Amino acid sequence: MKWTKKKIAYNVLQLVFYGVIPLVLVFLTYGNIGDGKAAVGFKIAAPGIIALALIFLCLKKLFIDRKLADTRAQLNSLKADLRIKTDSAEVTNIENAIKNLGTAEVISNSVVPLLLLILAIICCKVMEAGLVKLSGTCGFLLVSYVIGTVFAILDAREVHGKHKESIDERKEG
Repeated sequence: MKWTKKKIAYNVLQLVFYGVIPLVLVFLTYGNIGDGKAAVGFKIAAPGIIALALIFLCLKKLFIDRKLADTRAQLNSLKADLRIKTDSAEVTNIENAIKNLGTAEVISNSVVPLLLLILAIICCKVMEAGLVKLSGTCGFLLVSYVIGTVFAILDAREVHGKHKESIDERKEG
């Protein structure tokens, strides 16, 4: 496939409108670039991280998956050619091409898990302070729930028949 100026421009514009503009929008909407005492560095809210993950998955689907499919098709074609070819120089060239494409495929396949792990680490760092606060809140909720459960058990054990006193009086008398 030949890369013309129009094709390059269209691909760049695709990338800009699929990735760059949404990323900038997320950072502007959820980000906080702080220069005061309260804000240190750049922080992004949890909904922003979710939006970033969605944008990343869309970019993966639109660009990376297509490239991986092309690479797999080329690899399969080269492997089929390797079985047929008998010329030593041609076999060497095919083997080198398979090695290069195989390496590219492995790297491409490993990019997505690496980026997702990096995103998870960033998400944990962003939510760290919020998680400490949430942990304390959950602790208080747990204590309250345990106390409520104790009273619910005591309430459940308070079973008295409506006419118990009259039954007890009959037994005594």
